[in-house]
Amino acid sequence: MATFIGVADQVLVSFARDFDVPLDGALATLLRMRHTEAIPPRGKSSSGIIYTFHGRGCRFRARHHGVVDVDGSEAGGPMFDVWRVR
Repeated sequence: MATFIGVADQVLVSFARDFDVPLDGALATLLRMRHTEAIPPRGKSSSGIIYTFHGRGCRFRARHHGVVDVDGSEAGGPMFDVWRVR
């Protein structure tokens, strides 16, 4: 699970940088940007991350990291479903 968390952090950091978003509270900021339509609901970022926003989170497909799906918590940070980690 520690590996998944590290990969999720790396993908989220890269994605946030693609959209010039500060790393502190990045997921919450990205979700707000999506809800105000500043970011398309799906696409490919400048670093090559394929993404799809959904409800309260985002699914990322990164070239060297596979698929990472994170949801925003009530506190604004990322969370994920443990049962999805293999």
